[in-house]
Amino acid sequence: MVDGPGAAQRLLRRLALRYAAIGRTVIATFAGVLGSIAAPQTWPAIAAVVVVVAWSVAYAWLLTHRHRPWLLVADIAVVAAACLTQRWTVPADALAANQGWVIALASITVVVYQWHTTVPVGLCALVAIDAAFLAGVLLAVPGQTGAALVMVLWLPIEAVLSRLLWILVRRGGERADLLTAQAERARQAEAVAEALRADERAHLASLHDTAASTLLMVGLGEVGKPEPWLRDQARRDLASLGHWPASDGATQDLVPLLRDVIANVPVTVAADLPDSWTAPASVCASLCGAVQEALTNVSRHAGTKAADVRVERSDDQISVWVADQGAGFDPDAIPPSRYGVSESIVARMARVGGRATVTSARGSGTTVRLDWPVP
Repeated sequence: MVDGPGAAQRLLRRLALRYAAIGRTVIATFAGVLGSIAAPQTWPAIAAVVVVVAWSVAYAWLLTHRHRPWLLVADIAVVAAACLTQRWTVPADALAANQGWVIALASITVVVYQWHTTVPVGLCALVAIDAAFLAGVLLAVPGQTGAALVMVLWLPIEAVLSRLLWILVRRGGERADLLTAQAERARQAEAVAEALRADERAHLASLHDTAASTLLMVGLGEVGKPEPWLRDQARRDLASLGHWPASDGATQDLVPLLRDVIANVPVTVAADLPDSWTAPASVCASLCGAVQEALTNVSRHAGTKAADVRVERSDDQISVWVADQGAGFDPDAIPPSRYGVSESIVARMARVGGRATVTSARGSGTTVRLDWPVP
């Protein structure tokens, strides 16, 4: 259910007001100018046309900018007065044929009223203008009531058809707003679901990089005896799993964090790092996590215990390289279910707006490049 008028309904209402104001003004101007040429009395016709056109222009501006309750009453009075002037402003033969500029004015007026008034107001306006038109015709040609009655009956038909058309248009707008609201709710639900999936992937990647990685080393026999670092590593794993992400506004120095990662991996690392580099905490965490995973992969899979870590900064990005001269692998052969590269490195960098590139081939070592654009 949509609360209040939606964008489509508001647009339709604005268009209806503009059509009612501008359309009535244009038709009154052209019909009045042409009608005054053939009027039985030129100066009264010209005066009536000037008044109607001037009022129509003012009415158009007031209706679209400063709508007031009295505005519709004044407009009905002006149109009704124009209908009463037909004795001087419309030729008798034109009235007998249901023609004349006043007929055009009355017709367009009762039509456009139905697009921006309520049903009772539109009905009252129709009755007032219809009665004034009939009175004007009877005053002009008293013996030709038949022609007047035809137009008197036609004006209500025009008003009813216009009202029905407006109802259909308005219902179309309501339907459009309903569909838009449904689409927005679906988009929001999908965004929430995607956020939950992203959180789940991040949690699984963190679990993969910490506790699962440490337990795997123990299970594979890489830890042959009690090692002093194992307890510290387990403590860091638990702290990482319980760590709440820093707010977007927090910043950290990346270099000490990288040094801590390098000091706590079972790989000898030749590091080329700057003195310091401050970045958002979430970016530092992603870079450090990706570097840790890359160095862990060196220890497990590269067949070497040596790696290089290098950090460079240009005007538009920070880049971190992790390279080894080990066995290498085929990146295209890694199944999607493996979290090491896809989630712990590539997806981790993507979540903070960065990019990870893994270059490797069997027998040629591996290079992991992490890029993050500097704002």
